[in-house]
Amino acid sequence: MVDQDGVPVGYKLFPGDMYEPHSLPIILEKLKTKYLINRIVLVADRGIITKDNIGEIKKAGTDFILGMRLWSMSKEWQNRILDKSHYRKLNKEGSLLISEMKYQGNRLIVTWSEERAKRDVLIREEIIKKISEQLNKKDIKPKHFVTHKGYKQFLKGLDEGTPELDEDGIVESSKRDGFFGVVTNVSSNVLSNEKVYERYKDLWHVEDAFGEIKGPLKTRPIFHWADERICSHILLCLLAYYIESIIIRDFRKARAHFSVEQWFRSLNEIYAIPIDVKGTRAWVRNEIKGIAAEGYQIMHLKIPERVLKIEKI
Repeated sequence: MVDQDGVPVGYKLFPGDMYEPHSLPIILEKLKTKYLINRIVLVADRGIITKDNIGEIKKAGTDFILGMRLWSMSKEWQNRILDKSHYRKLNKEGSLLISEMKYQGNRLIVTWSEERAKRDVLIREEIIKKISEQLNKKDIKPKHFVTHKGYKQFLKGLDEGTPELDEDGIVESSKRDGFFGVVTNVSSNVLSNEKVYERYKDLWHVEDAFGEIKGPLKTRPIFHWADERICSHILLCLLAYYIESIIIRDFRKARAHFSVEQWFRSLNEIYAIPIDVKGTRAWVRNEIKGIAAEGYQIMHLKIPERVLKIEKI
């Protein structure tokens, strides 16, 4: 759990084989009891949209903002979503549109973004390129040709053993470029549709945290078997991320022209050398300048003295 600046405030570990709907009510209850939060608005991506999960969220009386699987909805709803005539502009250029609809007693908020549409085109072109490369190979085993569900929408003839590009599927996919939806039970009196969309986008803080913990901090793979050791390993990694996230937050607020990673690299270039004079050794550091010095200033840290230590030898 992170705050709006991406700084972690808590976490809970579950066994890797625990079914997600079973962990969700425990998390919701802990938020109320440990953190004394009376009103919770759960924000989650499309992966959490299951009947079991929605049921648990409603049972807990929790408000939610959830990513919506738009293209799993009925054809009638899909056609309604694709009709831009009832969308309104969020900017002068019309490159960002928004629409709100009632769906199963909740608010369905759909946005269309020109930037997202361009990204969707690039992703589809890359997928089609990979499929075409496979189709051009001599020995094609149709059953093992495509394992990714998202790829199958661009193919036909897999079951018959004659796979080929599905041009109609490609055209159908292109109509969906740029659309994204969320569903919420939060009243419009509390959050406008634009604010709901903004709150959903705050998920990037959580995704950023997972990426940093799994990547640069190398939380995985975990070479422990005992639960106590696994918990200790995760705790140390999260403490390291906590320190890093505080620095990242302060760098963003200061609008630094360099990243925290660049600052860390510059700190690695600071060193001290021993200078011996008449039975005395002085440890003298090199000059701290540029990014290294600016980072100290942003974090309100005093630059170490030039002579770090004097000792008798």
